[in-house]
Amino acid sequence: MLFLVTVKEPDTQTIGSLAKEAAERCFIKKDMIPKLVLLTRDGAMLSNDDTLALIINEEEIHSSVLSWDTPLISERYKRFCKISQLG
Repeated sequence: MLFLVTVKEPDTQTIGSLAKEAAERCFIKKDMIPKLVLLTRDGAMLSNDDTLALIINEEEIHSSVLSWDTPLISERYKRFCKISQLG
């Protein structure tokens, strides 16, 4: 999947916040939550604590899925009802 994520404050936002946003967008599409590690185009692993200013000139940031979490069926049902406005 390919996501475009807006960076508003690269000096204060972290790599971890970018990974979290990408994981949330993936969850919307797949109903599973990936644990991601972000990488530069040439494969260098990025630290979650670094600011986005470190990579702001990169055209693309890649990710690798370390694991997948599947929410409980009750949580997925609540999410479906909320999205569908069923209650």
